[in-house]
Amino acid sequence: MKIDKSWYIKPKGIKEELCAGGVALCNKKGAILVALTHENNYPNFVLPKGHIERGENAEQAAIREIKEETGLTNLNLICKLGIKERLDATKKYWKKTDYFLFTTEYTENKLVEWFPVNKLPEMFWPEQKQLIEGGWNVLIFGLGVNQGGVGAAKFFAKLGANVKVTDLKTAENLKISIDQLKEFKNITYTLGEHKIEDIDWANLIIKNPAVKPGNKYLLSAKDKKKTIETDMGIFFKFVKPQQVIGVTGTKGKSTTASLIYEALKISHPGGVILAGNIGKSVLETLEFINPETWVVLEISSFQTEGLMVSSKYAVITNIYPDHLNYHPDMTSYIDAKKTIAKYQSGEDFLFLNKEDPILNSPGFIKDLKAKIIFYSVANLPKTFKPTLPGNHNLSNNAGALAVCRQLGIEGALDAMNNFKGAQFRLETIKIWEGITIINDSAATTPDATIQALKTYPNSILIAGGMNKKLSYTKLTSAINQYAKKVYFLKGDATDQIQKNAPTYDNLEQILNGVKKEAKSRDVILFSPGATSFNLFQNEFDRGRRFNEAVEKIF
Repeated sequence: MKIDKSWYIKPKGIKEELCAGGVALCNKKGAILVALTHENNYPNFVLPKGHIERGENAEQAAIREIKEETGLTNLNLICKLGIKERLDATKKYWKKTDYFLFTTEYTENKLVEWFPVNKLPEMFWPEQKQLIEGGWNVLIFGLGVNQGGVGAAKFFAKLGANVKVTDLKTAENLKISIDQLKEFKNITYTLGEHKIEDIDWANLIIKNPAVKPGNKYLLSAKDKKKTIETDMGIFFKFVKPQQVIGVTGTKGKSTTASLIYEALKISHPGGVILAGNIGKSVLETLEFINPETWVVLEISSFQTEGLMVSSKYAVITNIYPDHLNYHPDMTSYIDAKKTIAKYQSGEDFLFLNKEDPILNSPGFIKDLKAKIIFYSVANLPKTFKPTLPGNHNLSNNAGALAVCRQLGIEGALDAMNNFKGAQFRLETIKIWEGITIINDSAATTPDATIQALKTYPNSILIAGGMNKKLSYTKLTSAINQYAKKVYFLKGDATDQIQKNAPTYDNLEQILNGVKKEAKSRDVILFSPGATSFNLFQNEFDRGRRFNEAVEKIF
């Protein structure tokens, strides 16, 4: 038995502009069973008020109505398809039918084929049709070595677009990224420079988050009315803000996001994805996300630039001076962090660290529309025994717990304690002859290293690198107070910490010196408090290479 095609008609009682092409499934009397809408460019099920019985969601109600009308007894969920399947189906059926709806024809026991209808639902952003039909030119502006550019290039290449990658770095500098794109014949490169003709060629420009505001080529693109996006912006065209928990902050965002992820992982049957500022593009996670999936999204200040949407749940852990070599001043940096809540409504939730003076100021929360929930370490149960070291991690646990309580997650603290720590964040990588070796390569600011020193006082510190226009006065004092001895990597930040100090440009050399100094029960703390672009690709590369050096020396 099949559902009659005539049942797919324009809906009555639901505003047509809310529906994907005005398509709805109605019963024989014309009553709407289910309408497919595209709120925020994402398909949703909407039923008229009163059609959903207690305890049902829209999909379940639609199935019940269809069963009652048709007598079918074994139906699968309507449109129960992930993003990858919808994209694949779009490409497969685009030229085989004039219009189609992303739903299915049913038999009693199984799904069969896609069901053509007489109205095309605009499920994706307007350029989708050109991407599918070919000839759409996508320029990846900045490939980099942090995986974001690689993920964006892969995403659009798989869609069949003509992809061009441009970066000021040379092919030799970008080899690690280019090697991951070798399989794609529809990707070309302009490396070692940018060209205006590439801007003119492009229909869509994907800006790498590391490209600074005010870039002359992007300003030219804006003047020429080119569409400029980021991978994060594209991500939110596929994923509903209602299923996203966004986490940002100067410090603690990775740990807080991971703690929330651990709690959701054991409590949410629809699945959960950890994405964002974790070393790969958010676009690479899309194929694993469906309408029931929660997404815990770590967002850096770079990734908020140009973002015109906010997640339903947003967390800001703290704000300290950082990235002032990218943002023109501290005000701009604060505004970038605040973007995570800028587009929230009164039905959304913003979690702020009550112990942070910037977040707790009237000027910061002014004009924010979300329901604000302040959290602090005092909110943790007195019986809570954290597994993560350091007082700063108590604050991260408190932030994650506040979100979990709002979501009604039971046993959240037990689940969070399963998390042993984020990579390169006060990570114990080896204990050798009673000596503990800690990798805190993600500490790229002086404040982060100060926290590390307070967590492991009297440690042998390895620090230094390149400055981000930050002050190192407090770190110098903290080193004098807490460090047993300090070894420095080469860089201008090192010069600010201690002038004329001996420096190293090789981790193995440093560790050979440290090994001679260290005794049983000592802690070797690798917490640079600076960036590393003079010696390493990024803090993750630095962390990996530190681990490799440790294995060689210890």
